[in-house]
Formats: sequence, structure tokens, C-alpha cells
Amino acid sequence: MKLLAFDPSLSCTGWALLNQDGPSISLANFGFFEPPEGDDLAPKLKFIHTTTRERIKAAAPDVISVELPQTVSMGQSRNARTLPSYGAAVGIVLAAAIESGAKVVTITATEWGRLAKRTRGRAGAAKENRVQMVRVYFGVELGVTIRNKAKAGNVADAALLGRYAINKIDTERLVAA
Repeated sequence: MKLLAFDPSLSCTGWALLNQDGPSISLANFGFFEPPEGDDLAPKLKFIHTTTRERIKAAAPDVISVELPQTVSMGQSRNARTLPSYGAAVGIVLAAAIESGAKVVTITATEWGRLAKRTRGRAGAAKENRVQMVRVYFGVELGVTIRNKAKAGNVADAALLGRYAINKIDTERLVAA
């Protein structure tokens, strides 16, 4: 199975392409994309939609997983001002995923965050720990520096979301059998 995972955001959307071959899960490719800066939502959403469609076309996944918004994510509250715009970014990624015809799996951060329970702590520690988890699970360096720590964290979130989605799909298959 080939799965493409997205951690949508208006500032930096992380993505990860995972391959499952039997019990083995590998991280085949990963990255992020950043919409244009500014306060106008429409150009950001257009960029996210177009770029998501391009990423899906290039990857040709069997399954696409998308993180869903919630008011509290990984112990951090989203305020009433940012939640609607974040939800718009998620919605536009979901629209591109649905348009592709691939199976779409939606997962909340709380759900996949069970993989990352030990990531709470000082500010910034959670993302650093999730980047470390990707290193452990997949043997991949995401190139973390002070300048791109948040970007590497978004990519790590997409990779861990994808790993969780594959495990969830496998469990559903076993239960159905």
C-alpha cells in the first residue's frame, strides 16, 4: 500500500509518502509547501489546493490521510480566530484528496498523537521529539535547524499521521476478516 499523509496548515503543510510492504513501513518521500504570505485567505487556499493536487498526482497513492482540526491539539488550544482558517486549509486538502479518487482517511491529532505521548514538555520540545521519533521509526533525518524546526515538525507530524493511518487500516482489515 502507498499512503500519502498531509498535516495541513495555512503557513506550512507537511506531507509524507509511506510505503507498506507486508509488515514493513518505509518513508519513501516527504516535504512541505508554504502558501504566499499575507492576510488574504483566497490566494493561500488556491495555492494549497493546487499544490496538494500536484503532490497527489505525483505520488499516485492508494490512500490519503489528512489530519482533522480540533479545538485542543496535542495539549495546545486553538483560539477562535485561527480555528476557522485552519479548518479551511484542512477542507481544501480534503477536497483535493477526494477529487483524486483515492481512499481518504481522516484522523485527529489526538488520535494519532498516541504515538507521541512522550512529546509534551517545554515549548518546542514536542516537535523536536516527533522529529526524533521519525528518525527512530524510519531511519530518516529531516534536517532540523533552528530556521526550519517548525517545518521539520510539520513533516514529522505527517509521517507519524501516515504511520498511524496504516496501522489503523491494518487493524480494521483484521477485525473485518
